[in-house]
Amino acid sequence: MEERYRLLVEHNLQMPWIRDAQGNLIDVSKRWLQLTGMSREQALNLRWLDAILPDDRACVMKTLREAMHSSKPIDIQYRARTAEGGWRWLRSRGSPRLGPNGEILRWFGGTEDIDEYKQMEEAVRKMRAGG
Repeated sequence: MEERYRLLVEHNLQMPWIRDAQGNLIDVSKRWLQLTGMSREQALNLRWLDAILPDDRACVMKTLREAMHSSKPIDIQYRARTAEGGWRWLRSRGSPRLGPNGEILRWFGGTEDIDEYKQMEEAVRKMRAGG
């Protein structure tokens, strides 16, 4: 059963992740590792933030801190460095799993590559602006 679950997760277009109650990354998809060129060890805890564009890190951290304190779902867009050295837009969404007293036990979510969407969005914006 575990092997089937792992295969399902690894073949998903999303890049699933699991965080502990404090927001530390404790499991991450191989697709994230392939995209960013990070090793599993390099991505765990909060070290995955090293792949985030420095201009986006403060917003990502603020969103994560707010979610950890409020138990509200995470939904954030940011740019991440790829293994090839470029940048791609990603969107991460997740929700907490709560215990019987409402305490956060874990966070479960996924990251998707939205770079093509963001490029189209920018092209439309430029077209509307006449440039």
